[in-house]
Amino acid sequence: MKQVPDQAVSEVIGTILMVAMVVMIAGITAAVVLGMPFVPQKPTLAGFMVEIIQGTNSTNPGAPTVPVISFYEVSGDNLAFFGANGTNIRLTDPEGVTRSVNSSVTGSEIRVGERFLVFRQSGSPGNYLVTNNQSSISGIEPFTPHGTWRFIITDEKETNMVIFEKDLTL
Repeated sequence: MKQVPDQAVSEVIGTILMVAMVVMIAGITAAVVLGMPFVPQKPTLAGFMVEIIQGTNSTNPGAPTVPVISFYEVSGDNLAFFGANGTNIRLTDPEGVTRSVNSSVTGSEIRVGERFLVFRQSGSPGNYLVTNNQSSISGIEPFTPHGTWRFIITDEKETNMVIFEKDLTL
């Protein structure tokens, strides 16, 4: 009887193939685990009540009253303070120009029931301010141009999304 030659792979080649397989499996596992996005943040949920109230023009006491946007959170999560990594307000005028609203708000969170006021401040034509302290308001001027403005609240800390928006006639 004729002997069949040993057709097995040598031990050196077998070891190299085993190491290569382990490295490939480790690479695939790492790609799957590290390539997965982190668990998404819980979306910010908040409901707001927005209305237009009449404010006194403090730069010209005899002048007629001017509109001021008044809003407060009626339900939902406490929101981070106004600023670069928190809740922001933008106004889009009737001509489509979007303006950021500056803040003079004190505190670290926007809580349910806390009232805020947004108005156009005298001086710079594009300077809009939000405050929660009525005694700090000075230099209120009318919103210009007149027409339908879009009031937008965004959360830029957690989800970078629009929380609330409403059209207002000013």
